[in-house]
Amino acid sequence: MKKLLDAGPKGYEGGITTRKHERILQTSTPTAARVQLSHELKLGLTHIE
Repeated sequence: MKKLLDAGPKGYEGGITTRKHERILQTSTPTAARVQLSHELKLGLTHIE
């Protein structure tokens, strides 16, 4: 989590990917994908019908 906060409001170069979530959070790929989807939903970048 510290790495995400250290990146600041501009975030990571090239954006944050599932792979980056996986490495930062030290978690499985499915969990990282859920985290990424949750962030995208909160930001309004995607929606579920």
